[in-house]
Amino acid sequence: MIKKILTPALVCLVFTSATVISAGELDPLLDKLVEKDVISGVDAIEIKSESEEKMKNEISQKLNNVLPLWMQTVTIGGDLRFRHEVNDDENNSYIRRRDRIRMRVSLDSKVNNKVYAYIRIASGENSDLRSTNQTLSGNFEKKSVWLDYAYFDYFPFEFLSVSAGKIKNSIWTTNDMIWDADINTEGYLVSLRKSFSSTFAADIRGGRFILDEIKDKSDPEILYSQIHFKTSNDEQNFSFESGFAYYDFKNIKGKKLLKYSSLTNSSALPSTTTYRYDYNVYSFDNEIGYTLLNPIRIPLTGLSINYLSANANYVKNLRPSTHNDGYLLGLSIGQKSVMNTGDFKLSYNYRRLSQDAFLDSYPDSDFYYGDTGIYGSKYVLTLGLAENFDITVSHINSKPIASGKKDRLTQFDVNLKF
Repeated sequence: MIKKILTPALVCLVFTSATVISAGELDPLLDKLVEKDVISGVDAIEIKSESEEKMKNEISQKLNNVLPLWMQTVTIGGDLRFRHEVNDDENNSYIRRRDRIRMRVSLDSKVNNKVYAYIRIASGENSDLRSTNQTLSGNFEKKSVWLDYAYFDYFPFEFLSVSAGKIKNSIWTTNDMIWDADINTEGYLVSLRKSFSSTFAADIRGGRFILDEIKDKSDPEILYSQIHFKTSNDEQNFSFESGFAYYDFKNIKGKKLLKYSSLTNSSALPSTTTYRYDYNVYSFDNEIGYTLLNPIRIPLTGLSINYLSANANYVKNLRPSTHNDGYLLGLSIGQKSVMNTGDFKLSYNYRRLSQDAFLDSYPDSDFYYGDTGIYGSKYVLTLGLAENFDITVSHINSKPIASGKKDRLTQFDVNLKF
């Protein structure tokens, strides 16, 4: 009689305790109750199963009282890319073909209700800020992995964030004319953001980005500020996004060329290893997007067009009076982003970037090796083969503005996201 009364009470007690003790501690307790013939083996299995399910639900809702919040909110993700590349540079007597891989793995976590942490490692042949590619060579040698970014976001208020470290995507832009997509800035960033309505939001960003440390008070750096807003119609199928950025490059003129410079900015004569000018640059970015209410079907392909966009970027350096500006004009059709089977996106842009419009360490490294003083076109087609699995074909025709031979670069990518 006593056992019949105690059994359900003990089961209830054990089940309740399972939310405040770990699975490793629960197992011996259940084993002991079975050994004493207080509960059956079937009951023990049922209790363990139910407690594990309850813990999973609590963790998914971030309600578990045992695990720290950061463990409940950890997100692991990444991507993998295989690339075959053909480079027909008229400066060379040969056509270069190579296979390359890119691997990136990230870990994000909510430390508490106001602080978030972000870490990512990536492949790469060296520490080049503009590339995470690894060429397949070296007779099966091991490949290098680098710290791609590591930073935190602190939200003292809902509308304000402070970031510090090696920061991902700190600058909003519609294209890679002056900022290669692989660049993650280093330093500090403050962001103010406000949603005024369901159709209009704006943010203001300001930061200090460290370029080098040379043991004196005149270290090269960037003081950055940007005003950015996005608006849409009530139906949410039309959007306009715009950003105005200003970059005040400090302690550049007369200083040694920065690491990974493309050596195409003007040099201070008679030296060829120091900058001739300061760089005080403004950049104006705009993008218009339109989602078709009735998608256009492409005959015989199974593909459809439901999104159109156009973007433009103008950049100008205030210091030199000549060779100091650049612009990009771009179009895209298909889907806004390629995520699933049958999605596609076709884009084109034309750009012209003068010699001293921007520092030559930062433009797209695929477009004439990241040089300034260039112009040309870029075509990109992405096709979704399955969820988070697609192929991309891109082709770049580029050439120096002043004089020089043409470079043609074609890339075939297989992309996986996880």
